[in-house]
Amino acid sequence: MAIPDLRKVFPFPSTDDYTFRFNVEGISQQIFYNELEIKLSSDTSQIMYKQRIQEFRYQHTVPANTLENGKQYVAIVKVYNNANILIGESNPIFFYCFSSPILSIPTIVNGEVGSQTAMFKGTYEQSEGELLQSYRFKLYNDNQVLISESPEIYSDTIQYEFSDLESRQKYYIELQVSTINEMTHSTGLIEFTPRYVAPRFSSAIELENLSDEASILVTCNVIRIIGIPDVEPVIYTDDGMVDLRDNGVWFDEGFKLTGNWTIQMWLKDIVDNSVFFQLIARDYSKIELEYKNNKIKLYKMLDEEYIMQILIGENEISTTNNLIFICIKHINGLYDFTYETVGDLNDIS
Repeated sequence: MAIPDLRKVFPFPSTDDYTFRFNVEGISQQIFYNELEIKLSSDTSQIMYKQRIQEFRYQHTVPANTLENGKQYVAIVKVYNNANILIGESNPIFFYCFSSPILSIPTIVNGEVGSQTAMFKGTYEQSEGELLQSYRFKLYNDNQVLISESPEIYSDTIQYEFSDLESRQKYYIELQVSTINEMTHSTGLIEFTPRYVAPRFSSAIELENLSDEASILVTCNVIRIIGIPDVEPVIYTDDGMVDLRDNGVWFDEGFKLTGNWTIQMWLKDIVDNSVFFQLIARDYSKIELEYKNNKIKLYKMLDEEYIMQILIGENEISTTNNLIFICIKHINGLYDFTYETVGDLNDIS
């Protein structure tokens, strides 16, 4: 007597064709036919599908839209010889039908992310309320070769950070999920390109002669913050500064301003009658610097229209071909700022 054994069925959408597969043990006769019967598990008197087919392979395909999503079913398979005589019947197995989850990665906007280090966030929705159990992010290079992946994460918050992404380099990312009833789904490979400015910079280098070892110790401390330009490519001047007169750049990482703090910057050739610097808080209040009539003004603004404080620099300066040092200080809730001409870029200490 033949003993068919239906393989495990993971949840699948009822709107798709699905092929049930089985193994057979103790075969004494060739199998010519198989019959698949599917009932509601909550009411086995309701037969949702029953069909006998001629098939030499150990499988049976149920057409799309035969079953309903959000329900559990029980299935058995029977096998028959060439005379259509029953020669074996399987034990029942239980399975679910669910709609495919809807997944997205909203971190990617217009095919881009704006940082070297990106926290990729995902969303998960499922029509019948099937709960998320775990997920995994996978990162691929431009040849769609896997280069990094997260561990399997058990959380309702879908996020993972990838770092050291190269600007203007094409990547692909994939979000894979598994539900509490072992349904699996994926976003597929989503193409994206990081775009940011990696500023050129000088750094102080200290040399120490280690005569006893016949060598030189080189010490160099470098801090770099990644910015995102309004327009690419970014133009650099001969002295290594970034030309932002017809462009702009903004930074949303590397800063955490709480309590008392100080911001310092070096600039030259500031466009007259322009706001050349903004510091915007999460509540949309902001600090602005304006250059007008050879003076720099600081505005503390509650919003686009309401100005809470104006500070006007005392000294007149020309920024043309001159390097200007600006220092903004926030002390006990009050702002102060100073600026002065410091010469050329090589004079910065």
